[in-house]
Amino acid sequence: MTDARAHDHDAATTDARAIALQAAVDLFRAERFAEAEAACRAVIAADPDCGAAWERLAFTCDRLGRPAEAMAYFEEAIRRLNNPAQAHHNLAVLLHQQGETDAALSQYRRAIEAGCDDPLLHSNFGCLLRDLGQMQSSADQLARAVAADPTLAHAQSNLGVTLCLQARAAEGLPHLRLATVLSPDWRVGWSNLLLCLNYADDLSPDQIAAAHRLYGRRFGRDAIETAAAVTATAPSPPVGGDRDPQRRLRVGLVSPDLRQHSVAYFLEPLLQAHRPEQVSYIAYACQGRADQVTERLRRVVDGWRSIEHLSDHDAAAMVRADAIDVLIDLAGHTAHNRLGLFALRPAPVQMTYLGYPNTTGLDAIDWRITDRWADPPGLTEQWHSERLLRLPDGFLCYRPRADGPAVVAPPVDATGGITFATFNQLAKVSSRALTLWGRILDAVPGSRLLIKGPAFADAATRTAFAARLGASPLAAHDVQLLPPVADEHEHLSAYGQVDIALDTTPYGGTTTTCEALWMGVPVITLAGAA
Repeated sequence: MTDARAHDHDAATTDARAIALQAAVDLFRAERFAEAEAACRAVIAADPDCGAAWERLAFTCDRLGRPAEAMAYFEEAIRRLNNPAQAHHNLAVLLHQQGETDAALSQYRRAIEAGCDDPLLHSNFGCLLRDLGQMQSSADQLARAVAADPTLAHAQSNLGVTLCLQARAAEGLPHLRLATVLSPDWRVGWSNLLLCLNYADDLSPDQIAAAHRLYGRRFGRDAIETAAAVTATAPSPPVGGDRDPQRRLRVGLVSPDLRQHSVAYFLEPLLQAHRPEQVSYIAYACQGRADQVTERLRRVVDGWRSIEHLSDHDAAAMVRADAIDVLIDLAGHTAHNRLGLFALRPAPVQMTYLGYPNTTGLDAIDWRITDRWADPPGLTEQWHSERLLRLPDGFLCYRPRADGPAVVAPPVDATGGITFATFNQLAKVSSRALTLWGRILDAVPGSRLLIKGPAFADAATRTAFAARLGASPLAAHDVQLLPPVADEHEHLSAYGQVDIALDTTPYGGTTTTCEALWMGVPVITLAGAA
């Protein structure tokens, strides 16, 4: 799930400045960014009012991993261009990527006011609105982009994602599938599709596994070796270390979520409890946003590498130089993953763990870490390209926050009726789940159901989902839709209103389930298919 940079506008004149600027553009497209930067600066030195050169310099600094400079140079371009609409758009994209969502929102509005009606703008704007929780407005912007240019794979994919996050997977998946047809070599589009297949309640595990294996064939080791045979640039073999059993094992962790994120919640206690005399951890951060959790994680690993702006080949070279023995993916097909790095096989042993509930589809990943409850022996091997490494006592290490609220008495003592609830994200609330929950409430007279999730911060999404409930088996029951709350402490306190939590299906809860159990609320889940 990502935004895309707008196409820049090249100068149309044929004077020396335009020729020099075109040279900078050509260097940029050849990914010779340091030379492109020098060429842009030469044009600016000769003509400081050349807005197109400032804009190209901004693009180049962004690719060189210097976003603060890039933002300043987009501002310079805006001041000098006769029509700065696209520069506003490009600055908005960069601000969004840096997490400055309010500033990005302002820039999108300025781009629209300046007359930009590019379908890509509406697509990128839709992505920002989704991140801001404005789900229906996001869907509207993305639908506008698709209507203007049905061939825009970025818009098709992100419209599909937004619809899935509104619990509309049946509507979203056709857009996601079309995106992979329109842009078959766009890995992000494929990952968006595979992630959202987990929400579908009308697909079999065999069908979902087949889609992941198709990804593996398109982007896996065989595809890379075929390309290498054409270009004569085969990836280097993994380095690894020697086989001395007494030396420390070098383990690499690849993740975009080394920050305030559910992945970090489960990872941090493992790292803090590891034996440093036996294992050395190197973190490879794929996403630049940092917070207090990031700083804590930095302190418990032996090395920290930022690979956000590195190509897969350059990141693989870094892993080899670090002589990593075991490289572990913590994202799967979630946002900002670096599965392309794993396909290059930079480490002798490669694993996937924690961040994704399914196979990656890549033969280059040897193991998927799980347990006998999530993957009962003999039942799920056929759906994985990896071998399954089952930890004996569970694959999750959940550590609740130290200042969490106290567990309270079940509310049935005061209300006289059972309160069921699900606090999973709305995308997981399938039609199958609604049917099952309706049967449960039918069997428990006087019961009610609370459904809480981030998507309900958007009034239009809440209204549409309420209408869907009116046509579901829950129509005759007391169902309340609760918006998200201000912070995690308040979120955990909300379990004081709940007697029994109901898991979603086919995509079950993980963090949400652990939170419910920690707050003293039992969880009813479903093993296998309904």
